[in-house]
Amino acid sequence: MVGQTINERSVLIEGEVALVFGTAEIRFANSGKPESTATLRYTATSVDRQGQWRMLALQMQHRAPP
Repeated sequence: MVGQTINERSVLIEGEVALVFGTAEIRFANSGKPESTATLRYTATSVDRQGQWRMLALQMQHRAPP
């Protein structure tokens, strides 16, 4: 992975749990090949533990180009 661009992001906080939803473009480079880009939709789940947010889970799904 050589870079990423966050295209959209929404955050839902319910008490000590936060859900983050969004899409991102991830850029990859392989030796001798052109750079490629994948568009992903993601959901991250975090919990507030003693005032610090800790990610518990991250799920990503590849999105087909429009």
